[in-house]
Amino acid sequence: MAYQRNDSFVLGFWNYNSYSACTENDVKMWKDLGLNVAMAPLFCSTKQVEENLPQFLDLLQKYGLKTVLFFEEVDAGYYARNGEEVFRAKFREIYEKYGKHPAVLGFYPGEEPGSSVINNFASVLRIMLEEAPDKVPFVDLGANDSHMEQVASTGVPVSGFGNYSQMEPEERGTEDYFKLMCAQMKACKKYGMDCMPTLLSSAHYRFQAPKEVDYIWQINTAAICGCTGIYWFRLYDKLTADDYRGSPIDEYGEPNGEYYRGMKRAQTRFNIHHGKLIMKLHHDTTYFITKRYGGYPAYPEAGHGLVKRAYSCDTFFGYYDKDPIPGIVSFFKGEDGFDYVAVMNNSRTDAGSITLEFDKAVKSVEHIYYNGDSAGKIRLDKIDGSENLQSEIWLAPAQMEIYRIK
Repeated sequence: MAYQRNDSFVLGFWNYNSYSACTENDVKMWKDLGLNVAMAPLFCSTKQVEENLPQFLDLLQKYGLKTVLFFEEVDAGYYARNGEEVFRAKFREIYEKYGKHPAVLGFYPGEEPGSSVINNFASVLRIMLEEAPDKVPFVDLGANDSHMEQVASTGVPVSGFGNYSQMEPEERGTEDYFKLMCAQMKACKKYGMDCMPTLLSSAHYRFQAPKEVDYIWQINTAAICGCTGIYWFRLYDKLTADDYRGSPIDEYGEPNGEYYRGMKRAQTRFNIHHGKLIMKLHHDTTYFITKRYGGYPAYPEAGHGLVKRAYSCDTFFGYYDKDPIPGIVSFFKGEDGFDYVAVMNNSRTDAGSITLEFDKAVKSVEHIYYNGDSAGKIRLDKIDGSENLQSEIWLAPAQMEIYRIK
């Protein structure tokens, strides 16, 4: 079966629990948080897997979640020790036993392969795709995209990377975040792959604990830059994990106050308005306004297609001056044949407005809510001395809105 995008933007997480800690109550919490993919528990014994995985898969199916399966016998290390024939036979056995369950999204082949293992890693992906063409291997190449071509040559349709610097307290973290996002998205598009990075939901080292606006900002920046999903690192705090803190679920397995509520509100809102829609849009280009980050281009003076100008306003309805907010403007081609433009406030602290000036060929622009439903045509105002029309869009911190151009 050829690769098909998920029904909705992937909102998943790395699962460092044991199977015994993945109870029905946990799965209910994952669903309540707005998640739709849960990695299977990592680093569990064969006995734990055999005793608990079937029930775990049934629970996920009951609550409408998918999973990425982890087995020590299906990674690059096992392949290197045993060779292709043994690996293929073992993978086929596991796929027949567990992989055909409707809750299975794909398999985990390892992560961040270095030069010494990349050949084995690529072979593992190739065999997975040959033996289980209806499943999508989970790929995390880390910050290094030098192996992207070799990985893409296997036919794997999705790639990812870890990106955490956005939660550093300094401004440099935002620059580093978009620099990595830009490089990885460029590589994925070059090789025709979708992109699903791992972002941060736990504080550790100098990375800060996300607040609600940080969850919104991470999800929306990934979506507006062209990603089709994210995985959170990590969902649970642990009693024995050094300085990890501020996770949505605490070390006692309970909802963790503002962190739980923040993730739930951010993901629930995104699922309601954009989660399914974004999977039917195909990213074209991304521009930054007011302030550029990560090597992304500034909005071109000559305009882009049907939007001739995009800028952040520096007055409050003409009453007084204010600092213009940094913004992101991205263009997508919809599977319905229309052009779409997404607009985002790139500030996590300040509200403000972004004005789009549309080409004279544009007759109407629809504000899209509820995954494709039109909330009605937006008001387009005439510009003195021009045949073009414009609209000023007000945005809360980290807010993203999507418009259909006709």
